[in-house]
Amino acid sequence: MGVITRDFTQLTADGSSGEQNIPVSGDYLFFVTGTFGGGTVTLEASPNGSTWYSVASATVASRTKVFLGTGETVRVTVAGSTTPTIDAGLR
Repeated sequence: MGVITRDFTQLTADGSSGEQNIPVSGDYLFFVTGTFGGGTVTLEASPNGSTWYSVASATVASRTKVFLGTGETVRVTVAGSTTPTIDAGLR
């Protein structure tokens, strides 16, 4: 698994978290917990900070193994929710 720990700011409305940098390529464990409010939580990555693509998504508390590349920027986005309280991170 990855050599970093990245926790995203708790999300309480639709929108994106702050961005985090991935310093080393590898497999990471993406986890998400909390109240989803009917929404979807998506881990997104970008090679340049402006073009984003979906890496993994969840509608319930879960964890997923993902591969991330050196230098990628990642964020978590919540969409379609009503009063969510989402905690997410990478290990």
